[in-house]
Amino acid sequence: MEKFIGPAIVIDCSEIKEISLDFLKMKEDEIKNVDFVLFYSGWQHKWNTERYFDEFPTLTTEAVEWLAKLNLKALGFDSISVDKMTAELLPNHKVLLKKEILIIENMTNLDKLISKKFELNCIPLKIEKSDGSPVRAFARVEI
Repeated sequence: MEKFIGPAIVIDCSEIKEISLDFLKMKEDEIKNVDFVLFYSGWQHKWNTERYFDEFPTLTTEAVEWLAKLNLKALGFDSISVDKMTAELLPNHKVLLKKEILIIENMTNLDKLISKKFELNCIPLKIEKSDGSPVRAFARVEI
């Protein structure tokens, strides 16, 4: 269970087209003190529309490789993927999963957690021989 619970932050990337290493370095101290890094792009508001599959902010190769070197449990996104929809080989998936960093996609309400200290719980269903699962994700905010 400890793989699915821990301190987290939300990084607001709603005003950018790609999540670069330079952008992440501005939050380096915060990132290095958590188990989960969640990215709010505002994409949750496009859910159930064709625009949900448009080009949403994704991590650059340099950024994902830097994050993979950290002791993170997972990265979370309010969009459909950690990779661009046009990326057939899913390079970001491969880098993260090779390091056993989980990927949480299609999250919602991340905007309510920007600048807050909280514990993330993202409890998956136990599905035998599966490479993925829906999760019940919830935050316990410090008061």
